[in-house]
Amino acid sequence: MKRILPVLGIALAALWYAAPAHAQGVSLAPHAGYNVDFEEFLLGASVGIPLRFGPTQLRLSPGLELYPGFEGASVYTFMVDVHYSLPVQDSNVDPYIGGGLAIRRVSVDTPFGGSV
Repeated sequence: MKRILPVLGIALAALWYAAPAHAQGVSLAPHAGYNVDFEEFLLGASVGIPLRFGPTQLRLSPGLELYPGFEGASVYTFMVDVHYSLPVQDSNVDPYIGGGLAIRRVSVDTPFGGSV
């Protein structure tokens, strides 16, 4: 848990920094979910940053996920996605196609006083 607090602090600072930029087209997307591979709940957030190249609507979306339920371990994921918005007329839905890269860090405390 001690290792999650600095990461959580960085995530909250990023959210605080990104929130006023919403008026400039930057969006914030907090989320919660369940990871079926880890069988654990997660908390996360991502920031949507619009990238405009003429009529093409791309959005860069860096994000962070934390897994607070692991006892004796810390798990977090940093990801960067790119979304291509599909054109839809007169709708509140924003469908997109996307892909990205992620780095997951897992640290487990050992009974010998170290971590792996």
